[in-house]
Amino acid sequence: VRRGRSADSESLSARRVRVYETQRKTILDSNIKVDFFGADSKHTSVLTASWAHINDASKDMTAFDSVKIRSDNGVLVETDSLVWFNQTRKVRSDAFVRITEKNGRITTGMGFESDQDLINYHILRPVIVAPSSAFQNSNASPTFNYSPAPPIGTMNSPSTTIPKDSGK
Repeated sequence: VRRGRSADSESLSARRVRVYETQRKTILDSNIKVDFFGADSKHTSVLTASWAHINDASKDMTAFDSVKIRSDNGVLVETDSLVWFNQTRKVRSDAFVRITEKNGRITTGMGFESDQDLINYHILRPVIVAPSSAFQNSNASPTFNYSPAPPIGTMNSPSTTIPKDSGK
C-alpha cells in the first residue's frame, strides 16, 4: 500500500495496512517507509520501521521496532519507538536513542526531540560511555586528592591529600 505526497508533506508506504474505523486507528506492518518533505517540497528525511500505528483523528504516527530516521544532511537516528506529530511536524521518543552524525560522532541517551528534518534536535537525557580503562581497579577504594584554595592573605598553601580508606 502506498499513499502519495499531498499537502501533508509526506509519502508513506507499507506492505500491509489494517484500518479500524470504530477505534479511529490504522495499523501499518511490515516495511514501513515514510519520506518527509520540507515547506519548499524538497525531500528532507526518511523514516523506516517494522510497524506503526496512526491515530486517524490527529494523523499522528507511532513507529516501532528498528526505527531509523535518516536526514538528507547525513544524520541518522536509531531507536525502538518514535512518535511523529502531524500538526507540528516533530518527532519524539522516550526510548533509548543513538544519533550518528555525518562526521561520525555518535551520541546516545534516553529520550529525543527533533523537527522531522533532524536539523534542530536534542537528547533529553544523554548517556555518557566511559572507556573501561577508566575503571582499572574497581575493587579498590577511591583516592581523592583535595587542594583547597589558600586562605585569604596567604600564598603557596600546602595541598592536603586525603588518605585512601583501607577498609578496616
